[in-house]
This record gives sequence, structure tokens and C-alpha cells, in this order.
Amino acid sequence: MMSPEKFSASLLEKMHTAVESSMDGIALLNAGGVYYYLNEVHLQMFGYEKEEELLGKSWQYIYGEEEIDRISKNIFPQLLKDKRWRGETTGKSREGKPVHQEITLTILDDGGIVCICRDIEQRIRNQQQIRIHSQILETSNSMLMTTDPDRNIIWANPSFCRTTGFSMEEILGKNPGALLQGEKSDKETIQRFKEAIRKNESFNCELLNYKKDGTTYWAEIKCQPLLNEKGELEGFFAIEEDITERKETEVLLSENKLRLELAIESNGAGLWDWNIRDNTVYYSSSWKRNLGYQDTEIATGFNEWQTRVHPDDLEMVAALLQQHLEGKTPVYESEIRLRHKDGHYISFIDRGKITLRDKGGTPVRMTGIVFNISELKEAQLKLAETESRWNAALEGSEFGVWEWDLVQNSIYFSPKLKELYGYRDDELQPTAEFWISTCHPDDFEPSRSALQDHLDNKTPNFISDRRVLHRDGHYRWFQSRGQVIRRDTNGNPLRVIGSVIDITERKKLEEELIKAKNAAEANVKTKRRFLANISHEIRTPMHAIMGITEQLKQTRLDEKQAYYLAVINESSRALLDLINDVLDISKIEEGKLKIDHIPFDLREIVQHVHQLFQENTDRKGLNYTLEFDERLNHYFSGDPSRLRQVLMNILSNAVKFTESGSVSLCCRLLSRTGNLYIMSFECTDTGIGMNEEMKKRLFQDFSQEDDSFERKYGGSGLGLAITHELVQLMGGTIRILSEKNKGTTVNIVLSLPVSADHPEPGKEPLQTNTGESLSHLRVLVAEDNSFNRLLIQIMLTNNDIQFDMADNGLQAVEMASRGNYDLILMDIQMPEMNGVDATKRIRQFRGPDTPIIAITANAVLEELDSYMKEGLTDYLTKPFDEKRLIQKIREHLPAATTK
Repeated sequence: MMSPEKFSASLLEKMHTAVESSMDGIALLNAGGVYYYLNEVHLQMFGYEKEEELLGKSWQYIYGEEEIDRISKNIFPQLLKDKRWRGETTGKSREGKPVHQEITLTILDDGGIVCICRDIEQRIRNQQQIRIHSQILETSNSMLMTTDPDRNIIWANPSFCRTTGFSMEEILGKNPGALLQGEKSDKETIQRFKEAIRKNESFNCELLNYKKDGTTYWAEIKCQPLLNEKGELEGFFAIEEDITERKETEVLLSENKLRLELAIESNGAGLWDWNIRDNTVYYSSSWKRNLGYQDTEIATGFNEWQTRVHPDDLEMVAALLQQHLEGKTPVYESEIRLRHKDGHYISFIDRGKITLRDKGGTPVRMTGIVFNISELKEAQLKLAETESRWNAALEGSEFGVWEWDLVQNSIYFSPKLKELYGYRDDELQPTAEFWISTCHPDDFEPSRSALQDHLDNKTPNFISDRRVLHRDGHYRWFQSRGQVIRRDTNGNPLRVIGSVIDITERKKLEEELIKAKNAAEANVKTKRRFLANISHEIRTPMHAIMGITEQLKQTRLDEKQAYYLAVINESSRALLDLINDVLDISKIEEGKLKIDHIPFDLREIVQHVHQLFQENTDRKGLNYTLEFDERLNHYFSGDPSRLRQVLMNILSNAVKFTESGSVSLCCRLLSRTGNLYIMSFECTDTGIGMNEEMKKRLFQDFSQEDDSFERKYGGSGLGLAITHELVQLMGGTIRILSEKNKGTTVNIVLSLPVSADHPEPGKEPLQTNTGESLSHLRVLVAEDNSFNRLLIQIMLTNNDIQFDMADNGLQAVEMASRGNYDLILMDIQMPEMNGVDATKRIRQFRGPDTPIIAITANAVLEELDSYMKEGLTDYLTKPFDEKRLIQKIREHLPAATTK
């Protein structure tokens, strides 16, 4: 049995061992607060290695002034009262760093103190981290929440409440799915979400959620199970991002991508669309086809592109791509080689741009296209192979070549170009100053402007004709051509190449041609004036002859007198037809004969023309017939005057060259499309016909078969030539079938639309004023020719119209200023003052209301139109008959009788 002394010693040894083995720091202080024992943990807690460093020192040795003051004033009074105190203090280590500790102080019976302390530095750091993390979670824009194992919400940050519209009280204890999901939420996604939660697995998805007010928003949800150290489920943590804007943008992008893809693939390019977040890429069908793959043979991974890039290009391409992702370049562009399915590489231009970023500016999506440039590369190689031969060929030609490097501001002239300037190859070093100084001063600015327009990309190339100072001191004409062959990414020109050719001889020829053209135009004007004067001089007496003849026909005549008048009338009309034909030929040659488009009754035109030749065919005893297709009984839109002229020409020839047998005119419908009618006018005779030689020159001016024709039948040979031109101007065709001594058939095909603004034949509204008496009218007639004055006097008297006569334009102005006339008939060419000047003077005091009708022998359309611009109301060309004169007066009767 152990003695009490040994037992006490053994127990003390065990207690000492326990104190030294404790994980807490233990110290003993006497009643004066001086250390007399410290275990190793206590020493290490404050950075000391040996007891001697603290033994015999006051507790204040390991505290700062502020903490000493707190302990003395707050802790020690409480310790003395309760004999025990527990709390936290902050000491200082041997190096002066703060030491956070949790201590328990106990007063012993002798007044000494036992201090048990524990290092809480890590716990404080953890608490600080928790506070920081809590602040982050509370202020995050992302929606955050945690649930218990039963998936009921136990916490959510303010962003969750702001986005959904629910208060914290409304969401705590609620199931997120029941709270946020609705009718439009994808059921399949929800089911997969629930399955992952059931298995305690993490889950990511995009889901349409509902807010408190019923509106929807798209959320990207990341859910993570929370497990304890034993792997037991304690709840779930979820992060939601509002991606509504991104989803709407994706829809637009998807639609635009489809349109873009259709447009791009139609040009053989390929489209790619990179989702940077999940690193998937959409490759279009043409992208895959360029590499020899079917649509299903390439997946959507980024590596599908990466592994096909040529190893020598990969680093360069990756660097360019990264620069664009970092915002250092506006677009990504590179020339890359991609491996074909069969192993060879194809060259592409690869271009792309970021099309979507998130709210923080991070790239989310990037779209681009690839262009297959393999053929271009091959062409460049072939071009390089032939460049030397091409240069040699150029030097052997008459072209000089120049090249301008805008970056270095250097100019190259080929030896041939220097030769054009008069220099040997070694004698001239070209500069911009040389180009300027050798250009003719008058040509410098146009040439400089043309070059600048091309450099600014306003024109596809540069072309300039300019005079250049030759070495021998005289100017020669050069034509310079050029084109920018390289620009930088901003479109600024870097290099221009061009050619020069000496066009001095061509310029001389052009000057001669211009002189010849001006002379020809002057001749045309002279010819036109000559024809106008001849027309006027002949038409003026013709008007009197034909007019008086017409008046005589209305008197009582015996048979011989009537025959003489008929001869005069027929001869006069033949002469008038000749004048008209000559004028028409002149207009056709100048391209100034115009075709009108006005409503006309086709049946009336055809029947009228047919009736004109009835007397002649009766006299010859010909069988003369007309066949008119009733389906053509409409008003058509076209030129009735020219159609009448065409029909009269072909009928006139048929009657003239047919001595016996028959002449027929057939008008029939060939086809119809909507309101457009295609019709045929066919004139057939049993006359003398034509041989093949005659038919070849049938439509030439002044052409007849031989002199005997002209002697026997007369005529100018203009009729069919004019007819041919008129038919072509009306958009039709003319065909001649003829055999010598067996007859001729002339077939004309025209396309005419039915007039939309005129009633059908037989349905015209009743005309007003047609039978109204004109006795109330007072007319002023200005005419210098006495015979024409007499004729007009007879015509007006026959219709009971009051009139006054003026012999010239000046007299007409004086009479118009004194009298009140309802209408004025104004000759154009008169002594003292012509009709145009007289009209201008009359308009000054009578205004525009009084109709002034020109009665002129001028039949040139351009001059007749000019009369209208000078103030005349309308015109009548001489010769005219009484019916036409009265009709023209009646056309202006409403205006004349409203004064």
C-alpha cells in the first residue's frame, strides 16, 4: 500500500502532466498578478518559447494600454465580486501582434488567480468572413435562396424579393416551385428539376417563372444540395439570374440568324454561331459542306472547329480571337486553313463579331461567317507565275504602267511610260511633283478631282484624259486609268496601279468628227428651214386654190366645169400629199416624228379611208371591197392620223397599179390579251406586182421599179418608205407578198389597246353646240394674202359669223385694242409684224381668255408647238377647208361665249 506522501506526489505528477497536455493555455498568478507558472500552450499562444521570459512578470506585460485599462476597470471588479469571470480579451504577442483569446479567471483561496485561455483567432476570422459573405449575398443582384430538406424556403436575399415582387414574409416556408411556376413553365424542365432534387444532385436549367403580379420572366437557375460532414442533406441552395432580355434577344438573333444563313449560304459562305457560356457552336450546312461533311457528321462542340485549324495557324487565330473577346478589336478576322474530311486543307477568310453580352459586359454569343478562298489562293499563285510575263507583254505594247504607293509616297513608271514622256529608263525618276508639273494647267484640276474621287471610293476606277508636257516641249494627249488595289481596314487607299496610253491622234480625229457633226447639224437646220419655207410658200397659194375650188363645187356647174374643178382639186391634193411626204421623211430622218396616243373609232377610220378611193375604183371598173371584223368595233388608243396615212398609202398604191381585177382591204382580229388587241390590215390587189429586185429596195426613199413606172403612173416613190417607218414607230410590222404581173398583198400587224376613257362606238353622248348658231360671234382675221382673205371671208360669211380683216400683224394689234372680239384668226408670216409678236402684244392687254388660233402654212410640228408656248391657243395648217375651220372655232366656242 502506497504511503500518503507517495500518493500525493504521484497525483501531483499526473495533474502536472494533464496541465501540460491540455490544448488550453494555463497560467497561475499570485495575488499581485505576477506569473509563477505557465504551461507550454500559454507560452506559444503569445509567441514565447521559455517560461523564464514571462515568469516573474505582471500580467500587464502581455497587454496593451487600452486592454489593461479595460481589464482593470471592468473585468477585475467583476472577478473580485463573483470569484470567477469568463470572456474575451486581446493581448499582444512577443512580436506585438494582437492575440485574441477566450479566458476563464478563477480566484484561489490565497488570492492567487488561475487563468485558462483559448486562442480564438481562427473563429474571429471565420466570423469576419461570414459577415463579409452575408453582405455580399444581401447586396447581390442575383436572386439567392436556401431551403430546408423539404424544399421550403428558409432564407432569400433582397434581390429575390425585388424581382419576384413577394415580401420575405410571403415566401418563408413556401415551396419555390409552387410559388414561381405557372401554366407556361416548361413541364419537362420542371420534371427533370424535381428528379435531380430527389436524388440530391445539382441542377442547372432555364425556366419561365411567374412574378407575384402574374407577369413572367426567364430565369437561369443553378441549384446545389447542402450536405453536412456525414453527407446528410440539410437543404438546398439556389441562384437565379433574370435572363429575360437575353432570351428575347436570342429569339431575335435566331430569326435574324435564319435570314442571315439563307443569304450567306446562297453565296456559298458558311455561318457559325458560338454560345460562349456553354462553349457550343452552331455550324451551318454550308460550313460543313465546305469541309466535305454531311449535316449530321459534325457535332456542336467548339473543338470541332479548333481541331480542324491547321497547327501553324492555331496560335495566330487564338490570339486574334482573344483580342476581340477582350474588346481590343471591333471585329475578329483571320485567314485560316481548315482540314477537309479527306485530309487536305482549305483556305478561308474567317470573320466574326460579338453579338450578345450580359449585363456585366461579358461576351455571351459570337456570330461569324467563313468564305472559301481556295480558288482565290490558286488564282493568286497563277497570277504570281504570270506576272513577269504580263509585265513583259505590257512593255511590248503601247501602254505605259504606273504604280503609286501612298504609304511611302513613291511612284513607279514603267520604261514604256517614260518613253511616252520622251525619256530613257535611266533618265527619269518619277515623283508627284513631276506628275503635277507636266500636266497642262487647264487639265490639272479635272484630273486631280477624278483621282481624288476614286481614292475616296466614290468611283470604281480612275479615268482621265489630259494633256502632258513631252520632253521636246509640246503637249500630247494621254489617257490615264487606275484603280486602288489595296486599302486598310478603314478603307483608306494604300496602293494604286494604272496605265497610260497616248491618245493624241484619237483626240485630233475626235475634233474633226465634232466639226463634221456641227456642220451636219447646221445642214439639218438649214434643210429643216428650207423645207419649212418651201412648205409655207406652196401651202399658202394651195390654200387659196383648194379653198376656192371647194367653194366653186358648191355652185351650179355644168359637166365640163365640174370636171375641170375635179382635175384642179385632185392635182392640188396630189401636190399637197407630196409636200406632206417630204416633211414626214425629214421628220423621220431627224427622229422627230411623234406618234400620238388618243382615243379613236377604228371602224370610222377604216370606212372613211375606203370611201376615199370609191370614185377611182368605180371609174376603173374594179371590184373594190372592205371586210371589217366586228370584234374590232371599239375605240382604241393610238394615232388615228398616222393610221389613216398608212391605210391611204397602201390603198393608193393598190388602186394606182391595178388596171383591172380587184382591190380589197381586210381588217381582222388576230388575238387578244386583256384590253390589248393584235390586228391585221391586209390590202390585196391584182395589179402589176413586183419582181424580187424591186422588193429588196421597196422601202427606200424615191424608189420605183424603173423609169417607165414614173412615166406611166407618176408618184415620188415616198409612200411605202414612209409607211414602213410609220408602222415601225407604231410598234407594228409590215410584210409585202408580190409576184410580177400577178398582184401584191401588203400585210400590216399592229397592237392597240382599247381606250379606257371613251365610250364604245354607238354609245357616244350627244354633242352640244354642234348645231348652235354662230351669228353672235365676232371674229378678227389677220391675213396678208388677199386670196386667203377672200377665202376665209367666204367661209365665215357662209356661217353667218361677223368678222373684221387686218392686212398685217401691226394692224391686228390696233384693231384688237379697239374692238371686242370673241376669237382671233392669226396668220403667222405677215409684213410689219408677224403673228407670234402680234399675239404677245394682244395678250398684254386682253389677257389669256381670248382664243387666238394660228392659221399657218407651216407644217413643221416643232414650230407649231412653239406657237403654243408663245401664247397662241391652237393652230390650223393651210390648206384647210370650211368644215375644219368651223370645227376649230366651235372647239373654242365655250371659252368665246362666256365673256
